[in-house]
Order: sequence, then structure tokens, then C-alpha cells
Amino acid sequence: MVQKFQDKDFYNNGFDLIRYWAAISVMLGHFAWRAQAFTNTPIKAMDTMVSIMHFFPGVVLLFAISGFLVTASLERSKSKKEYMLKRVVRLYPELWVCTIVNLIMLCIVVPNLLDKSIIVWLGTQVFGVANTPSCLSNFATGSVNGSLWTIFTEIQLYIVICFFNGFLKKMNNVQWGIALTVSVAVNVGCDYAAKYFGGAIAKMIERAFVPYFIWFLLGCFIYHKRDVLIPVLKKLTLPLLAVYTVLRLLNWNLPGYYAGIMVGILAPLIAIGGGYCLPAIRIKCDLTYGIFLYHWVVLNVIVHYDLINLWDWGWCLLLLVTVTFALAWLSWRFVVTDEDNGILEIKNIAVDPQNQGQGYGKALIDFLASKYADEYSILQVGTGDSPLTVPFYEKCGFVRSHNIPNFFTDNYDHPIYECGVQLIDMVYLQR
Repeated sequence: MVQKFQDKDFYNNGFDLIRYWAAISVMLGHFAWRAQAFTNTPIKAMDTMVSIMHFFPGVVLLFAISGFLVTASLERSKSKKEYMLKRVVRLYPELWVCTIVNLIMLCIVVPNLLDKSIIVWLGTQVFGVANTPSCLSNFATGSVNGSLWTIFTEIQLYIVICFFNGFLKKMNNVQWGIALTVSVAVNVGCDYAAKYFGGAIAKMIERAFVPYFIWFLLGCFIYHKRDVLIPVLKKLTLPLLAVYTVLRLLNWNLPGYYAGIMVGILAPLIAIGGGYCLPAIRIKCDLTYGIFLYHWVVLNVIVHYDLINLWDWGWCLLLLVTVTFALAWLSWRFVVTDEDNGILEIKNIAVDPQNQGQGYGKALIDFLASKYADEYSILQVGTGDSPLTVPFYEKCGFVRSHNIPNFFTDNYDHPIYECGVQLIDMVYLQR
């Protein structure tokens, strides 16, 4: 019998490592793809790099992990308003600063090309809508920042999950099966439609969240069924990885938008299951979003000055990685705001029953508050509405913040009682 997943182990994963791999693979894949297009002499290493980077498509991994973690963020938020504010703070400040950096680069490198269309471009960047102003259609790679299309797609997905998560969390297995099957069919249908119609229809499909929804929805599904699915996926990660590797090496796939549907289903399962097989390594310096934002800006400079033909490609790659990481670090250091509003959450705390009532629990909480006072402004704890635990935390200086209705009845398959009281809502307290 597979032991059920416990929420106390939620953060015991290696998602930070996977997210770094995904961001770096997108950067290197774009470099190899675009550099090969502009080099005078074919470089075999570029084809190899593209194949390696596309073996596990970074965008698929990022969307799947995002579906899992963003659903968790929504569940922990006091309200939909707070959730959306977190998403805006996470995405937009770095995007806006990147846009300014990009504009400064353009003013220095190609001031003669700029015209009024750049104003429209700046306006669209306020909302994260990717496009290239007409005056720059022939500049460098032909795209002013080709990796930003995913941002507006992410925003659409954030909004969709915000409005439909309440329904999703109540769905049974049959309903989930139908929803996932429909999402698979939509992904495959978008692939055929984009190829058949082309032009404006293909561009609309590319910019909409619909074809990518299956990857994100798989993350949501795994989160809502995490107590059963995560232990199963942990056991199946290596077999799934073996099957995936063999099928990819045999170049076998099924139709599907962006990535074949086989990749679109197996890669998210492997990423989330594998995340809980990896060591729980937290990388405080999160450069992944900055890498995603800035690498195309640097790539445009490399292509514009024809460095791919003037230098050895290895030096160009070193330049791309070095400058991108430097810009990403500066963005993280001076722009990023704490997405969780400076909240440190206590997940578990326990005192030996023989030593309870002697102040050890309060001492542990006071120690945590003191140790992390410079890093977090709020200490938070979630517990059942129990006459045993809530008064304890209130004596430690906590006050009620908000509730998550039906948390224990929705997330556990059996009633939970404490001091004769059935736990239904999750109560959050803060100090």
C-alpha cells in the first residue's frame, strides 16, 4: 500500500533545480536555434545542442510546475485579490525593468531604426503582450524579445485558475478524466488548425492559453490529488523517464501543439514526480525568471554585430550566459519583491507530551521569530479550529488572520477530530 502524501512534505522537493534547468535549456536552445540561422558556416554542435535542449522542453516543464505551485499559492491566499496581486508582483516589475533595459540597448545600438511604432510596443509591454514593432522587424533575430510570448499566456492561465479552481477542487476522478481528455483534444486540434489555416489564425492560437492548458492543468490536477498522486508519481518517475527516453530516442511522438502530446503528458508527470525524488534544495537566489527575460536581449546584440561569424561560437555562448546571468542577478537583487509578502509559515511544531505545558513550545516559536526577523515580517501558522491548538498560538502572540473553508473535509478522505471537535476549516494565525 502506497503511503499518502502529507502537506508537511510539500516543500521537500527539488523544483528549484528543475526550474533552473528549464530556464537554462530555453536560453541555450534559443541560442543554438538562432545562431545556426545566422551563421555563414553550419555548426554541427548547434544542431546537437538544439536536440539536447528540446529533449525535455523547458516551456512544458515550467508550465506544469507553475500549474502545481500556483494552485497551491491560490489555496493559501486569503482572497482572489491577494492571489492576483502576488502574481502581478511576481511577473510585472521585472518585465517592466527588462523592457527599459531593452529600450536603452536599442537606443544605443540602432537609434536610426526607431520610430513611433516603438511607443505602441512600450504600451503593450505594460501588460506583457509580446510583439515586435514594425521598425525592428529586420533587426537582429527579427524579434525584439522572442521569449516573452509565454508571459501573457501565463497571465491568462493565472486568471483561468483563479476563477475555476473552486470547481476543479470539487471534481471527482471521472470529471478530471473528462477535463484532461478535452484539454488533450484541444491541444491536438490547435496543432492541426495552426498548420491548416496558418497566418493570423496560427498567430492567435500561439498567443492564447488554450493549446498550453493541458500542461498547466496537469499541474493543477496533481496538486488537488496530491495525497494519492505524488507518492505514485515518485515510484513511477524512473519507469516513466525510461519510457520517455526510449520514445524520444526512437523519434516517436503523437501530434500536438508546440510539443507532441506524448511529451506534453509525460514530461509534466516526470517533472513533478521527479521533483519530489530530488533533494529538497532551496536556491534563494532565484534567477530563473531573469534568465528567461534577458537572454533574448543579449542574443539580439550578438546577432546584430555578427559575432557568431566573427568569433568562435563558444565565445558567443560564454558571452550570452555571462551577461544574461549578470542581468538576471541584478534584476533579482534590486527588483524582485517577496512574492509571499514577507511571510514565514510554521508547518509543524511538536513538544514531547511529557514536557508539554512547560513553555518549550513558546520558546521554539520565539526562537523562530527572532532568527528570521530580518528576513520575514510576518510569522504565520495554519491549524484546525481546535480548542487545543488555537488558544496556544493566541497565547504566543498570534491573532486570527483568515480561514480556508472546508480544508480538512476537502483534502482528507476521513474525518479528523481533536479534543472531540471535528476539524473542518483551516485557521491561519499571524504575529
